[in-house]
Amino acid sequence: MKNEELHEIKQKNKQLLALEWVLGFLGLAVLFAMVVPAAIIAETYPILATIMIILGFAIMMVAFFSALKIEQIAGYYRCAKCGHKHIPTFGAVFVAMHFGRTRHLRCPKCGEKSWQKKVL
Repeated sequence: MKNEELHEIKQKNKQLLALEWVLGFLGLAVLFAMVVPAAIIAETYPILATIMIILGFAIMMVAFFSALKIEQIAGYYRCAKCGHKHIPTFGAVFVAMHFGRTRHLRCPKCGEKSWQKKVL
C-alpha cells in the first residue's frame, strides 16, 4: 500500500473511533431522557413509564453494541508480549476487561493474554 492509502485508512479509523464516542454519549443521553421523565410520571402512568424505561435501555444497548463493533473493526490491537497486531472477534472484545481502549485479550500469534492497546 502507498503512504497516501495508509494515511487515508488511518484517518477513516480515527473518524470511526470518534463516532464510537458520539454513539456512546447519545446512548446515555437517550437513556437519561427516557428514565428521568418516566420516574416523574411513574405514579400517574406506570405503564407508560415502564415502556419509556424499556425503550430507553433498548436504544442505549443498540448504541453501545454499535460503538463496541466500531471499536472492534477500527484499527488493530497490539499484543504487549510479542507486538503482533490483530483484530479480535466481536465476542472477545465484548467479554474482555478493559480500560478505555486497552483490553485484556489473548494474542492469536503467541497465545498469551495481555493488556493490548488499540493502534491505528
